[in-house]
Amino acid sequence: MPTDFEPLLTEIDAAEFLNTHPGTLRNWRCKGKGPEYVAVGAAIRYAPQALRDYVEARTRRPDRAGKSA
Repeated sequence: MPTDFEPLLTEIDAAEFLNTHPGTLRNWRCKGKGPEYVAVGAAIRYAPQALRDYVEARTRRPDRAGKSA
């Protein structure tokens, strides 16, 4: 196993990471939105890097005029 492997997170852990409710993650999955996830049998898991990528992709930085870029 690679030494840089991070264990997959449960839906509850992923929701805590994103400061949201697990039901929100379920809703996003049904709508084809939200962070990438892994289906392990009937269980849903999230890779920590997928959650970080999701946050980074939605991070808005103000431009010089003070507006969101």
